[in-house]
Amino acid sequence: MSREFTLFLAIIILDVLLGALCLAIARCERGSPALLFWGWGLLGCALGFLLILFSITRLSSVAGFLGNSLLAWVPVLLIRGVLSHTRYHLRNRWIKAALALIVSVLAYNDFIGTPHLIIDIVALRRFVFISAC
Repeated sequence: MSREFTLFLAIIILDVLLGALCLAIARCERGSPALLFWGWGLLGCALGFLLILFSITRLSSVAGFLGNSLLAWVPVLLIRGVLSHTRYHLRNRWIKAALALIVSVLAYNDFIGTPHLIIDIVALRRFVFISAC
């Protein structure tokens, strides 16, 4: 087993455990949307990393695309969890437009153009920046 595989596996296990813990506590704490958003965000992150790990081991571009698309959506959940304790809210129109743009760039990179890892990384980071603003 390589170091990268072990690191991915450790991140997936940690995200699943923390996500399940957040959801379990949110279930007991009625009225805690922040914990619900964080729990689902962490579970989504674990699933995204699992799909990417599957795409690396099986060389499936569909799994990589789905994993990266899911990882593009996770920051929205986490930011909504943080903002649930403030008076600020995300603008859904801008989030949907940015997500559609990022998913189309990821789809182009994985299916049409020559796949480049740097495009996946930059596209995901730009979406996090856009959704935080």
